[in-house]
Amino acid sequence: MNIIVRNIAVAALCAVPVSGLAMEVNLTPGKFVEEVLRVNGATDSNVTLTGQADARDLMAMASLRRTVTSLDMSQLSILAYDSDGSDGLTARKYAAGEIPPYMLFDSAVEEIVLPASLSAIGDHAFSASNLKSIRIPAFTRAIGDDAFSDCHNLTSVDVCGDVDWGAGVFRNCTALRKVDCEIKHVPKAFFEGCVSLEYTPLGMAAVGDRAFKGCGLRSVDLTGVEEIGEFAFAEMPRLEMITSTGNGIRKIGKGAFFNDPRLSGSPSWSGNVPALLLAATPMVRYSSMVDSEVIGTAAFAGTKVNDSIALGPKVRKIEGHAFRAAHSLNILNVAALGGNVPEVTDEAFSGLENDEGRYSINLQVDRGNSAVWRAHPVWSKFNISDVTSSAPVMTAENVEVAVRRVNDGIEVISTLPIDAVEIYAASGTLVAGNTPRAERTFLSGIPQGEVMLVKVVAGDTMKIVKVL
Repeated sequence: MNIIVRNIAVAALCAVPVSGLAMEVNLTPGKFVEEVLRVNGATDSNVTLTGQADARDLMAMASLRRTVTSLDMSQLSILAYDSDGSDGLTARKYAAGEIPPYMLFDSAVEEIVLPASLSAIGDHAFSASNLKSIRIPAFTRAIGDDAFSDCHNLTSVDVCGDVDWGAGVFRNCTALRKVDCEIKHVPKAFFEGCVSLEYTPLGMAAVGDRAFKGCGLRSVDLTGVEEIGEFAFAEMPRLEMITSTGNGIRKIGKGAFFNDPRLSGSPSWSGNVPALLLAATPMVRYSSMVDSEVIGTAAFAGTKVNDSIALGPKVRKIEGHAFRAAHSLNILNVAALGGNVPEVTDEAFSGLENDEGRYSINLQVDRGNSAVWRAHPVWSKFNISDVTSSAPVMTAENVEVAVRRVNDGIEVISTLPIDAVEIYAASGTLVAGNTPRAERTFLSGIPQGEVMLVKVVAGDTMKIVKVL
């Protein structure tokens, strides 16, 4: 192989192409700013950076010609730099090993090898670039807001260490399938718009506002998650299943599962039902017992599956449009409330009125407190029926579910009355389902010799069981 040597700069910068399409550039701090135009005069698509550089040199990378598609920085040492703002940088101290904000914003670089000593990646550093994949070194401790946002060719990210993540880091990375790492607190808008995303990070304990909004996930495991932000899982067109073991979610934000057209089940949580929680999510089947002090505005608006709901003893207020256009609702059991009639207005059940301004919903009340419900200006518009007493309220603790194949069907047994059973093929296709409201049920006509996923909802518990 013939090696051609070109001296691009003396003392400041030396470029040695190792092949017809590769160039090695040895940097001296503060000099790449002056010489980047000369480098751009070459035709090499692969560039290797060695030597030493600081934030001034790295910011000059934004001016690299668009024919540079591969950048190897593995042998580059990034020095600390204190900018006063006169060099075009934001006036501050840049740490050793830090990539400054917007370094390769909107660049044509598809491949990059980062220095092992990389300590931080600044805001928007690679945003809107042509990166296809990237490996974050173990030494890296911080990645700024939108660092990789709008990288539409980025398919995979390998993270080797513990990172303090900024907001929106992978926002609108439409080809991204997976980020291989553990993230305890998923920041705001972290994966928003990642329509090809197939996996969530491991170890999630808190999910920020809009963290997965508009993602392509088909299922989400919320086991171990304690907090979910506003619209965190909203507008996800493929989301069908949520796995949640126990009752660990303590806080859930407004519209957390808003407008998820294929979602069939919601997790259990403690605390109030926030506004817009499951609004415009027509196929969702939520718990048969809703027991929170406040049921928020439009929380269940537009749901179409639940035909029977019980309000638990904690309910004190039902806000406007909470059950708007929930046309499947036929029975509302409020017996557990006794004579504690919750605050409610006509708007809470908007869209469900008949021509006479009444509701064709059977309101089951405790017999001993029937009079207070019949005297209420809103509840009196329901078809009120008395029941002897409220059904005992069972908790999700120690709920046992047994699932087994029996000939051409599947039998499900639970220690708690079963609200819903859904059986899915391994491909994600719904095969069968029912709403038994009993502790035992049998679904026939299930294909034999295939793996099935059986989702069982009983009270506040949802369990997924694999059946061979």
